[in-house]
Amino acid sequence: AGDGMNVYAYGGVAVTQAGENGSIIGADNGLAVTGGTYYAGDVSIEVSGDVVGQGATGVYAYGGGLATALDVDTAGASVSGETYGVAAYNNGTGALNIETADVSGAQNSGIYASNYGTDLAIDSSAGEVSGGTYGVYASNNGSGALSITTANVDGAQNAGIYATNAGTDLDIDTSAGAVSGETYGIYAFNNGTGSMEVT
Repeated sequence: AGDGMNVYAYGGVAVTQAGENGSIIGADNGLAVTGGTYYAGDVSIEVSGDVVGQGATGVYAYGGGLATALDVDTAGASVSGETYGVAAYNNGTGALNIETADVSGAQNSGIYASNYGTDLAIDSSAGEVSGGTYGVYASNNGSGALSITTANVDGAQNAGIYATNAGTDLDIDTSAGAVSGETYGIYAFNNGTGSMEVT
C-alpha cells in the first residue's frame, strides 16, 4: 500500500521526473504533490515517464492557500488511475494549468480540476482522455477564465467534458478530436462575467 511518490512542501515545490524510460507506480496514488500550505510559492509537476495509481489517482496535485501557481505537465507521459487520472486542486492565489497526453481514470474522471485562484487552463490535445464517469471535469471558481482544449475525450457514464465557470470567459475547443459521453458530450455552464464559446 502507499503512493509511488509523495511530496509535501510547506511552500513552493517543483517535482520533475527525469528520463523518458522510467515510470512511477503506486498502490494508491502514483504521484502525489502538495505545496503552498504555509508559505507562498509555485507548485509544479512535470513527468516524462508513465504514472499509474493502482488504487486511487495517477497524478494528484494540491496547491494550498498560499500557492502562487499550480502547474501540472504530463504531456510527455501516459497517466492512469483507478479513480482519477490527473486530479488537481488549486486553493491558491494564482492560476491552475494542466497539460496532458493520454490520461484515464477508471471510476471517475480522466482529468479532474478544481480552481479557486485566477485562471484555469486545461490542454489535453496531445493525447486522449477517458473516464469512467467524466472525461474532463473542470470547476472554475477563480477570478479568471476557464479554457479547455482537447483531442478525443470520452466520459463513459456522464459527460465527455463537464465544465462550470464562475470567473470570466469560458472557452472550450474540441476541434482536434471527438467528444463523447453517456449523458452529455459537452456540458458547459457559464456563470461568469465573460463570454462562452464552444468549438
